[in-house]
Amino acid sequence: MIELMVAASLGVMVVSAIQSIASKTLWTVEEIQASTEVLEGAQYLSGLLSRDIEMAGFYGDFYPSYTAISGLPNLCQLMNRGAVMQAMPYPIAGINDVASGYKLCGNETLLSGTDVILARSSSVVEQSPRYKWQAQQIYIQGVLDNFKVDHGDNLSAFSLHKGGKVAPVRAWQQTIYYVSKDNIFKRRRFLRGKYLRSEPLVDGVYDFQVEYAISSALDSSHCNTQENINYLSPPLTDKQWEQVVAVRFHLLLRSSWQGVDQIGKRFHYAGKYHDIEEGGYYALFSGLTAIMNKIPKRVVFDLEI
Repeated sequence: MIELMVAASLGVMVVSAIQSIASKTLWTVEEIQASTEVLEGAQYLSGLLSRDIEMAGFYGDFYPSYTAISGLPNLCQLMNRGAVMQAMPYPIAGINDVASGYKLCGNETLLSGTDVILARSSSVVEQSPRYKWQAQQIYIQGVLDNFKVDHGDNLSAFSLHKGGKVAPVRAWQQTIYYVSKDNIFKRRRFLRGKYLRSEPLVDGVYDFQVEYAISSALDSSHCNTQENINYLSPPLTDKQWEQVVAVRFHLLLRSSWQGVDQIGKRFHYAGKYHDIEEGGYYALFSGLTAIMNKIPKRVVFDLEI
């Protein structure tokens, strides 16, 4: 009897140990899956943002060296020939800490406290033969410091030549990135004369903050000194928007896995604190991207987040 009791006790201990190990292993696997989920979402968004920010201000074969005189256009403004010419000195624009209930372009309600960013550029692809042009699409043609802007239904406007041939023509494009109130990171692209429907990109985004590197020496030969770079959050003046040379963004994501409780955890970024008030697995991702078409000389950026 004693031997049976000892054997039973040992059996219970072994089973309990196996169960504990299995439970911890399962928890670890789920945590890895949760971290992988948020990492994949962050990598996807960081790639999209970095690519559009880096190419902002690319208008083809010329550089718009003129100074804006009409001021920064509204993000939601419907673009025509005049609006595009007004917007070209401002390849990047944004909104800081949207208020509760704010609706982007009077349409979709955004997540309060998050930021919005817009990137403007032309397509890197030269326009195909004219029979494929879209009548309502806005196009840009440029040679050195001379350029033409017009819709696709006015082909005669694109009369510039380069090297004895008609200069390349490229489609105008701009994209707004934001977080909706249901924590979905989305974008709206302006194509063919209007903003398209919002495109859901990644779910589980709980904050999106943007800082802008302002260079007061953008046209100076001393633009390679770190002291000339200041990071600011909007609202900026029109002149400061012209001087944006890089963008630093922060994304706070939460996994759909509820197996961990991070309530009370504090994240510090973009000059603010974000306290976790709901259960789940959270992770913060940050990126810094230079606007290559706004930097005539090498600029050193502070990579410390």
